[in-house]
Amino acid sequence: MVLSLQDDGVVVSSSSKLAKKTGIQKRKYLKIAKIATQIYKKLKETYNPVAGLDGNVSRGMQVLAMEILQSRKHVDTCDTDKAFHQYGNNGKIYIINNCTLCAGVDQAVNNFQKQHEHNAKTRAAHRTPEDGIRLCGVLFKQEYRAAVSGIMKNKKDRKKSDVPGDPTKSFFEKALADFVDIDFNVPTPKEDVWLSEHTDEHRDKWDPNSPSLFEHPRSADWLIDTWHTYVRPRYKKSLDKWNKETGGGDGTPASFIDYCGNDKWLVWIFLLDYETNFLLANNASGRMPNHLQLEAGFDTATLSDITDDDWSSKSRVKTLEKELNEVRRNKEKIDDFGSIVSDFLKTRMGTGSTCRSDTPSKMSYDDCLKKADYYKAQLRELEDDDSLDIELKLEHTQSLKDRRTRFLKAAIEIEKAKRAKHA
Repeated sequence: MVLSLQDDGVVVSSSSKLAKKTGIQKRKYLKIAKIATQIYKKLKETYNPVAGLDGNVSRGMQVLAMEILQSRKHVDTCDTDKAFHQYGNNGKIYIINNCTLCAGVDQAVNNFQKQHEHNAKTRAAHRTPEDGIRLCGVLFKQEYRAAVSGIMKNKKDRKKSDVPGDPTKSFFEKALADFVDIDFNVPTPKEDVWLSEHTDEHRDKWDPNSPSLFEHPRSADWLIDTWHTYVRPRYKKSLDKWNKETGGGDGTPASFIDYCGNDKWLVWIFLLDYETNFLLANNASGRMPNHLQLEAGFDTATLSDITDDDWSSKSRVKTLEKELNEVRRNKEKIDDFGSIVSDFLKTRMGTGSTCRSDTPSKMSYDDCLKKADYYKAQLRELEDDDSLDIELKLEHTQSLKDRRTRFLKAAIEIEKAKRAKHA
């Protein structure tokens, strides 16, 4: 071991920009790597699988080798035990401590084990998508729905005032019992919204009922932090993106996954939320927009269908009724506008004289070609536009083609007239 600690390393070539800029040479410490590999194998054989050491020895030993390399000290040989003098070089020697048994290598191994244990505990405390989905699955339980809205909005009512201590923590202590209950299964979203082309690639990636979720102890404070620091901010960000950038997407709830960024697992929560009248969405991002409520089926629903314990207030029922009427009026306006545009295009295409009268007679050859290119670009954009009705899209396409043809013909006539003039 003492001999391995004296490894000065061998220079290896490096083509990195940093090496060229600084002139620092890269070294490999083969003796230290060898002893680190042997020690790591022994640790893995002795403590795995409980310790959770990396099964790849080549990758796992690198941390141990780095710990040994950084722990050693370059000291005067005369300050060490006589047993180390034979390994000195020019009056200097590398050791970790003055113990003749291992020269301090055991100390580096202990530091490695402590750091690995700390990292394991840290990973256990980290939240995972499965943790977030399972927590929301608990919050969606029927007996908790009446309490979830008030608690997450920090509204205090008579019932909460009667609860001793912190009512929020008291609620999450009850929720904790379901979260750690291995018999409680978080349901998958309904097939009519879950089995969508949007979620095909991702449906099997998450399992909120996985046995691995119960390997680590959890607490009510951990659940509170999971909601406030892990689920809620991510859910709010995705909802804001959905509402501001898409106007509700293509109208299917599963399309929410396209606006979750790297947190695709939020679509599971959204689809369960969809089935519970957006219970968590209302608390994560405020009132859901009218277009989203319409797509969720509110335009055909009656107040009796959506009224429950959370909607018992008369003022809230009146507010909802006004919002529904506003949505219906907006929808009628959009339909009327679409009809007006369709009639206008039909009128334009129905009369050939009108089309010809729009062709400018005093434009130059180059201007006509520019106009033709402009309509060509419009046609390409229209091909990729899926927001228009098929019939309206066909009419608009034909209208643009006719205009482009007119300008091309006008350019040809101008060029012919120019040539005839100079002939």
